[in-house]
Amino acid sequence: MKTDFSIVRKGYDPQQVDSYISTLQSQIDNYKEKEQAITQAIVSAQMISDQLISDAKKEAEQIKNDAKCRLSKMKNMLDQAEENLKAFQKEYQKLVSNYLTQFDEKNIHPLIDEIHSIRESLDLKEENIDEKSFEGTQAQNLVEKVNTEFSQGLSKEEMDSLFGKIE
Repeated sequence: MKTDFSIVRKGYDPQQVDSYISTLQSQIDNYKEKEQAITQAIVSAQMISDQLISDAKKEAEQIKNDAKCRLSKMKNMLDQAEENLKAFQKEYQKLVSNYLTQFDEKNIHPLIDEIHSIRESLDLKEENIDEKSFEGTQAQNLVEKVNTEFSQGLSKEEMDSLFGKIE
């Protein structure tokens, strides 16, 4: 770009000065366009970054709320499991207590003595098949007696498992 102007009568050459001013104006306009583009890019980048930050904050809040919700559900499940376990423990203790009450020493020994007596009787009369059948009936009567006395807390299956199944 030329900065030396020819001197003409009464000053610089007006055409050269006008041309130079026009060139300068063109460069200024070009710089203004670039400045506007840069300004728009900066504003656009700022808007995008603001939106990204806002979206990230919303997503972080949603993740935090979801985590709190899942944590609350897990705590509720643990509370329910604890309640179920305590209820099971109470029911188990009640069941064991019922069985222990029903099968105390004074109730069991007479039954065991009667079983021994029948067994001894069976051993003595082993040769006589008819007597064995009779004694078998005595054993069945004993099992029925036991079932009757303890039927409140024990099922037939439980009795069979305690005394063996008698047909």
